[in-house]
Amino acid sequence: MDAIERFVSPKAIKDPVMVLITGGAGLVANLIGLFLFHEHGHSHGHEEHTEKGQHGHEGGHLNMKGLFLHVLGDALGNLGVIASALFIWLTPFSWRFYFDPLVSVLITIIIFLSALPLVKQTASILLQGVPKTVPLSDVYQSLLKVEGVKSVHELHVWQLSDIKLIASLHVLLESREGYMRSASDIRKSLHGFGIHSATIQPEFIDDDDKSQKNAACFYLNHGGSASSSTCLLRCIEASCLEDNCCPLVQ
Repeated sequence: MDAIERFVSPKAIKDPVMVLITGGAGLVANLIGLFLFHEHGHSHGHEEHTEKGQHGHEGGHLNMKGLFLHVLGDALGNLGVIASALFIWLTPFSWRFYFDPLVSVLITIIIFLSALPLVKQTASILLQGVPKTVPLSDVYQSLLKVEGVKSVHELHVWQLSDIKLIASLHVLLESREGYMRSASDIRKSLHGFGIHSATIQPEFIDDDDKSQKNAACFYLNHGGSASSSTCLLRCIEASCLEDNCCPLVQ
């Protein structure tokens, strides 16, 4: 708003040399800060990659990104101050005082566009959206390949932070005896997608219960198509079936 106001009523800068010195000193401080943040982020990311092998998570750390953008915004501001001071000091144009608010507006736009991806990523975490780095259909197909698994449904993947992914799922198994082995293989499969914390709800078919054998629901994949699978632990009331992510087949 201040920059727009100065477009309407430009203010003369009486001592551009002092403004230039102030902007230069601020820029030096910002460059030192950027260097320190870069070194810290690089060393931290290298340590994490070493500890977790090839399961590294894309996206880095949101806090470090926010700090980096903050310091970068200050650095761009000081660059704008230096450019404006030089232009006003070294040029005789009558409109030279409009250069300062023009640079301020341009820097504001650059900072806004730079911060927008960070805001979107943070909003996705808060809204518990499926991480873009996790192909849900591939996770589903990988789980179906686990020995003893007959079907997978109620599969949910979300994230607590940019590097901590969570999953919950219902799994129909061939037998109770092989559950622990299958659960271990399921966790290994999820681990390959960077999901290291999962809640697994097992379901077992009782050969004597025909109603369980005929139970079915739909698992909707990313492509929008539906594939039938068995769903034994349904919503207990018919009124809530429409709100269930695994609706009952009519």
